[in-house]
Amino acid sequence: MGKYNAAETYYRRGLSNLSSNDNQNISLYYYELGRLAKIKGKYESSLQLLFQSLDIDIKSSKSNDPNIANTYNTIGNVYQAQSDYKQALEFYDKALIILRRAYGESDPHVAMCLNNIGAVYQKQGKHKEALGYYQDALVIREKHLPCNDPELGASHNNVGIVYRCLGYTDEALKHYKIALEIYKATLPSEHSDIAMTLENMGIV
Repeated sequence: MGKYNAAETYYRRGLSNLSSNDNQNISLYYYELGRLAKIKGKYESSLQLLFQSLDIDIKSSKSNDPNIANTYNTIGNVYQAQSDYKQALEFYDKALIILRRAYGESDPHVAMCLNNIGAVYQKQGKHKEALGYYQDALVIREKHLPCNDPELGASHNNVGIVYRCLGYTDEALKHYKIALEIYKATLPSEHSDIAMTLENMGIV
C-alpha cells in the first residue's frame, strides 16, 4: 500500500502545480488519483475524482475520444466493485460505443469492454447473457492476440465458468484445459491463475 500512497502524493502535488488551463494533464491526474482510490477501496472518493476527469475530457475532447471510453470503463469498474451492476453496465455500454467507433468491432479494447460486461452479467447470475459477451470477447482475442497470451487464457476460463454454471460440463472442461495450457506456457508454476483453473477443473 505504501507505493500507492507515494503515487497519490506525487499526483496531488503535481496537480497543485499545474496551470489552470492545462486541461489534458489536470484530467490525467484526476483520473490517476481516482484509479488509485479505487485500488485502495475508497470508492466514493474514486468516483468523485473520475467524474472530475470525465467532465474535463467531455468539455475539451471529441465525444468519441478513447480516453473518455477509458474513464467510462474505470467508472464502471468502481460501480461493479460496489455491486451497483445497473450503473456498471451503463458506463461499460458507454465505453463500448466509443471504442467501437474508434477502433471498429474487432479490437482488443472492445474485447476488454465486452469481457467486463460479461462479468457483470455473471455476477447477476445471468449466465446466458454473460456467455454471449464472453464468447464475443474470446473471438476478438483469438483473432488479435498471440496463442499463448494470458488474456486469451482468461477468456477461455471465463467461458468455461459460465458453461459450468449452465450445466455444460464438457464444454466447460474444454475451455478450462485450453486456459490451463496457456497459463502453464506463460506464467510461473505457482501463479494464482494456474491454481484457480485447476480448482475450476476439479469442480467440474
